[in-house]
Amino acid sequence: LQVALTQTAKKTREHKAGIIQDVRAEIDDHDTLYLFSYENMRSNKFKKIRMEMRAPDMEGKRSRIFLGKNKLMQIALGRTPEGEYSDNL
Repeated sequence: LQVALTQTAKKTREHKAGIIQDVRAEIDDHDTLYLFSYENMRSNKFKKIRMEMRAPDMEGKRSRIFLGKNKLMQIALGRTPEGEYSDNL
């Protein structure tokens, strides 16, 4: 008998598909895309960055930050140049 010690629910296939759709919708809405990685960033600093990016730009568009596993982002963006969701990703 195995007992789960976590209270976090597993992500379902539908949840992951929703993230992929959200990423692709934002690609369609915005002109630029930035990919970055970070290590050991404090939540207060990350929260400050998210709040600054949330403010609308000159065109009234708001930036989004997506956090996800590399494989999930690869599927959303495209794994090969031929399979890219949009040109020049």
